[in-house]
Amino acid sequence: MTVDESEFSEGEMRSQMALIRRHIARLLQSRLVGGTAIMTLGNGLRLLFNLGTFFIVARAMGSADFGNFATVVSLVGILGAFAGWGADQLVIRRVSRSTEAYRDALGTSTVFLAISAPVLTLVSWMLVPILMHRTVSFEMVALVSIADLVFQPINVLAAGCFQGSDRPAKTALQNIGFSLMRVVAALLWVAIIPAHDTISWSWFYCTVSLLGATASIVVVVHDLGLPRWNILWTDWKNGFHFALQQATFSVFREIDRPVILNLSSAATVGVYVAAFRLADAAVMPVRSLMYASHREFFRLGGINPRLSLRFAFKLMPFCIGFGLLGGAAIAAAAPVAPFVLGRQYEGTFNLLLLLSAFPMLYGFFYLAMEILVGADHATMRTAIQLVMPAFDIGFCYLLVPGYGAVGAALATLATHAITVVSAWGAVALIVMRSPALEHSTDPRATERPR
Repeated sequence: MTVDESEFSEGEMRSQMALIRRHIARLLQSRLVGGTAIMTLGNGLRLLFNLGTFFIVARAMGSADFGNFATVVSLVGILGAFAGWGADQLVIRRVSRSTEAYRDALGTSTVFLAISAPVLTLVSWMLVPILMHRTVSFEMVALVSIADLVFQPINVLAAGCFQGSDRPAKTALQNIGFSLMRVVAALLWVAIIPAHDTISWSWFYCTVSLLGATASIVVVVHDLGLPRWNILWTDWKNGFHFALQQATFSVFREIDRPVILNLSSAATVGVYVAAFRLADAAVMPVRSLMYASHREFFRLGGINPRLSLRFAFKLMPFCIGFGLLGGAAIAAAAPVAPFVLGRQYEGTFNLLLLLSAFPMLYGFFYLAMEILVGADHATMRTAIQLVMPAFDIGFCYLLVPGYGAVGAALATLATHAITVVSAWGAVALIVMRSPALEHSTDPRATERPR
């Protein structure tokens, strides 16, 4: 190599290094990266508290009682998607596009919550005992329904107000506070109640949810202001689409619990739910990234879905990395879980090894769904999620009778894989129908995502 060639190579290398340093500096200054870091930290603490509550309650109850309680929570959670009528998403959408709309958006969402929550609570009192097909305490159903259909949606709405206002730290604090109160309640329950059954825990669960909802109201009003009762009733339809979208997602995630209960036993449900909770915890970094970028998907989707797709491709490497990291964490937790949870949960070892693929599937699934929702194609997301539970139920009927909880885990993975393919197919369809970016007359079309 000549001297000139060496100097050229060194100069080229210095130029490349300078380019990389500028790129890293720009990345670190990005509001999205900052928001993701805050949400990751917040969700990490929230995850820690949720896992603490889960470990305490699951170990104290035993697999059978925990299976029954988890099934009731799952069934109530499906109805819970309609509690608020998409209130949090309506706030995020309106406020992310115009911060001046906050008070009107909060007023509209509060009224929707006040209308929907009591009705859904009564519906759950009638339906859940029937769907369980087994002896289940109405007292437990009533308390869980009040906690998850009335009080928890208030906390979710409060977090949505801060998320729409682009205040990720306050959003994280809302979620952390609610989870912290529940783990404290679990510790008190174990310490002062001699009988660790579903009824006693349901009373603690409902009471602490009331306290959390009250705190959420106080914080939102203090920091952001009171609602204005200029109700936008035309949002009732949009709220229904958001609620239906969330409901189908809840059905997609939760419907296997009652199916497994009918095909097997409460103990099998308890073991499966325990493993799934741990696997679901490993998607926290992916969920944090999506949570922090949710507002940006709405902003870009309102301009052109192609911008949302471009933004999603920029996030793809992070999703893949977080998916691999989450899978490794699940595999590492597999040998430890049975010792922490107790002898009744020995089956979690094999389940966790299988579910190590879950974070990667979740990341690809969520990216596609964010594009659809941000581009005002929530109905398409809803349609996909509405069909998927049929696959999950079918796989459960094929696999659970012969393989128990392992069959349930295989059914979950197969259903999520089908969902990923379907969601990205829908994204390709709407992008092909969108105008090319170079022909856009909107000056924001060339704006750099934040």
